[in-house]
Amino acid sequence: MQEEQTMSLYGYLFSKPIYVANESIAPELTDLDGVPMKTPKLLFVLRNAMNHPISAEDLDLLKKMADWTGLERNEVACYLMQDELLNLNKIRLVYGFTCFICFGAIPADLGLNIDHKLNAMIRFMDGILLFTSPFAEVQKNEKLKKEFFHVAGNMFSHLRKKKS
Repeated sequence: MQEEQTMSLYGYLFSKPIYVANESIAPELTDLDGVPMKTPKLLFVLRNAMNHPISAEDLDLLKKMADWTGLERNEVACYLMQDELLNLNKIRLVYGFTCFICFGAIPADLGLNIDHKLNAMIRFMDGILLFTSPFAEVQKNEKLKKEFFHVAGNMFSHLRKKKS
C-alpha cells in the first residue's frame, strides 16, 4: 500500500510528455588529409552554416595551423559541423582527447551549457576549449586573427618547437 501512495504523490511529474533522446554516436573524424583517425590530440571544429565543404585553400591554412601548434598533422583532426550538434562527452570517451578549437561553434553546439568568451581559452573537464569566430572571419579580420593567434599561441606554447 505504501508503494501506491508514493506513486500517486509523484504522479504529477509524469503527466508531461516524455521524449526519448537519440543515443548520440561519435562522428568519424578525419585528419587534414581526409584519412580516418583513431587518436587525435586536437580537433578543429568548423561550424558551416552554409553547408559548403571545406575549400582546398582553407584546408591548406588548417594544415599550416597544425604545423604551427607543434603537433604532427596526423595528430590533428578536422570536423565540419553543419546542421547537427556534437556530443563533447561522447567524443572524449571514444577518441580520448580533450583539446578543441571551434571556429564558429558555440558551447551549446557541443552539448555544453557553459559561459564563454570568444578567443579565450577555457579549461573544462581536464580539457582545453577555444571558441572563436567562423574560420572565414578570422582570416579576414586582422583584430580577430591577432586575438586568436595570441590565445592559441599560449595554448600550444609547450608543443611548439624551440628555435636554435
